[in-house]
Amino acid sequence: MKVMTNTNSNRKKSTTQRLKLLTRLVFFGIVIGLSSNAIKRRSLNYKQTIVEFEEPSITNKKQYYSDVVANEQEQQQKQQHSSNAFHSNYHHHHHSERENWWHDLSSKCQFKLGQKIAPFGELKDVDARSELYSNMYRSTKDTIILDIFNPSKTVIVQSANNNNDLTLDKVFDIDTEKDVVTPILEKLEIPVRAIVLPFPSSSDGAKIIGKTTREILSKYGFAKETSVWLQNAELYHASVYHASHHLDPHKGKISEIKEEIRAVKESAKQICSIKIVLERVVVTTSGALVSVWNTQNSNDVGEISEFRKLLLNNLPHSPVNQIVSNKSIVHATLARFLGTVGTSENAKMVARELTNSLCGLEMTLPIAWFVEERHTLALALGGEYDTVGAPFRDCRSD
Repeated sequence: MKVMTNTNSNRKKSTTQRLKLLTRLVFFGIVIGLSSNAIKRRSLNYKQTIVEFEEPSITNKKQYYSDVVANEQEQQQKQQHSSNAFHSNYHHHHHSERENWWHDLSSKCQFKLGQKIAPFGELKDVDARSELYSNMYRSTKDTIILDIFNPSKTVIVQSANNNNDLTLDKVFDIDTEKDVVTPILEKLEIPVRAIVLPFPSSSDGAKIIGKTTREILSKYGFAKETSVWLQNAELYHASVYHASHHLDPHKGKISEIKEEIRAVKESAKQICSIKIVLERVVVTTSGALVSVWNTQNSNDVGEISEFRKLLLNNLPHSPVNQIVSNKSIVHATLARFLGTVGTSENAKMVARELTNSLCGLEMTLPIAWFVEERHTLALALGGEYDTVGAPFRDCRSD
């Protein structure tokens, strides 16, 4: 009986212990479950926090680049506006200069010249020439009577030594009754040694100039031979430089002249062919009808001022005071009024109409001449002269 009671008592203790163990396991399981959920929740919260941190960062980066681009565009617009304003003011300034120098030219001439010479402000020699030619035109525009048509004026064709100026009556023998003009050719003890740019005599340009000049002179009453002396169209030329001239004659030995020729040839080799455009025809108060030219707008064009500079450096014994004092001018005489018939107004109209007809005419001058004039004004009057060619560089093949 006692043994049975002990057995029952042991069973109860064992059951109680299993219940306690089960209870602990359940409790522990609940704790583990709660902890696991908490960890999951924290993990989700962490991931959400990372997303919420990174997304604004990405958004800010896009905004940043957007702002950068917008800022750059704004700066470019400001710079472009500033640049446009500068160039607008710059070109307006030079356009004003162009209008000032070309205001008397026809719109047709202005258009042609604008297409063929460099824009204003790009090349100083181009601008200098246009300004010079405008001043040449204005110097006689308002002159009521040119000296050549004023009987009380003594017209000097060329200044000479010892105040022995070459007046018109010393250059031409004019017989109005027979309508004949004979040039007075004076033999020079020391030949004039000049460097000139000959216009190709066989070129269409030289032929057009000669034909048009004769036609317009005749139209305005200068048909008689004694009314005007025409430059030989085969000898149109632009004077560049003098190794010796009548105001400062430098007698040269044969060896010295050969050295001058060599120096001229070497100078020409450094210059591209000179390509020119006729800008105006002007009349001087002494009666010279002169075509004045600018340079074409091209990369292979020689600049006459550079050629003159080379000649100055390479001809050290040349006269200090040059006949052609302006370093940029390109001019060629077409004719000379003799003052026997006609009026100043008609002479100016000849120049104006020649400008309208010939402006924009192009010429290429591939060679310079070293000329020895053995008579006074030999190239103009048909006297004796010798020439040696000095070709320019053909820059098209460079």
